Amino acid sequence: PTASFAVDPGNGMAPLSVQFTDTSTGDIDAWNWDFGDGNSSTEENPNHVYQDPGNYTVVLEVSGPAGSDTSTVIKAVQVQGEAPTAAFTFVPASGTAPLTVQFTDVSTGEITSWVWDFGDGVNNVVGQNPSHTYQEPGTYTVTLSVDGPYGGDQIAMNACITVTAPLLVPHADFGVAPSTGTAPLTIQFSDASTGEVDFWSWNFGDGYISRVRNPVHTFNRPGNYEVILWVKGPGGSSQKVVTIVIMAPTPVMAAPAVPLEYATWRQPGDPFIDPSVRPVVVPPGPIYLQPRLTIASADWGQPATVLLYACIDGTCFPLIQQQMAIAGEVLDFAPLLPMVIDLAGCDGLVADIYYGYVLNDGTIRYNAYRLQVQAGK
Repeated sequence: PTASFAVDPGNGMAPLSVQFTDTSTGDIDAWNWDFGDGNSSTEENPNHVYQDPGNYTVVLEVSGPAGSDTSTVIKAVQVQGEAPTAAFTFVPASGTAPLTVQFTDVSTGEITSWVWDFGDGVNNVVGQNPSHTYQEPGTYTVTLSVDGPYGGDQIAMNACITVTAPLLVPHADFGVAPSTGTAPLTIQFSDASTGEVDFWSWNFGDGYISRVRNPVHTFNRPGNYEVILWVKGPGGSSQKVVTIVIMAPTPVMAAPAVPLEYATWRQPGDPFIDPSVRPVVVPPGPIYLQPRLTIASADWGQPATVLLYACIDGTCFPLIQQQMAIAGEVLDFAPLLPMVIDLAGCDGLVADIYYGYVLNDGTIRYNAYRLQVQAGK
């Protein structure tokens, strides 16, 4: 025998099916094939599939009654690997900056290198499964290039990553103009909040509210008002409190002012008029009273009803019927009423002025004051 054989095909992509055909001559009754990849056959014309890339040397040994022979062909079969096909996945696809994205290679084929371009200026990053942090808002195209012994491939996924700006937490703030004054006082409130705000709620402390961003509000009565601005946005909420001081207006005095500087504090059961207090001489006609009264600290915690009376020749005239007070507070009656009494025709008479407050338990605390009406004084 003289051994020889043919292969078809001699090269191709794995997996590669090759047909071996014996072309030996002589008297042959046995064939022994070695395919070079660890597999063999005793068929005359076998077919064999090469699963892996490589160059394979094939040996055929034939034998017969007259002897044997061997044919060895180096690189008889050349099997190539699969060319790369680039592909990848990523998570998450969107979020707020800074956004960290995990990229995972799912390419096929024989690959020896991976190069990434993340679309934000960071490129030529080598690695199979990198993670990348996007610092700025924007939409980004990511490109993966793969290479191997049997070629290369590239894939670009357009606008696949969306990064939005981080949510700005609101911080409530506002300005007022004017910041103080006498009642009635109209104030312009100007929102100065920072962050992302889409809702405004104002509480002016006098029972009125507003949902306007820059409201105008009028305070009609004196007092200290806590104005609260509450703002809300996608990033949260915040509030700010500012105290607005509304003062009582100074009355226009159409008559002489008589301050109660000689008033004497009286306890319940004491004589109403202190004879030791020298009367203040006033002319007949209108006079203007300016009383002030401090709720005693001993009465702290009790609301009180405040009274102010003038008694002329034994007849009492209420100048103010009642005014609720807070214990410890200084009451100034001047802005509450134009407390003017007319002493015309009272020449020579004595006007007794007293004022005080009644506690919830019925206790009365008061001061007394005496005016002597004298013509021409």
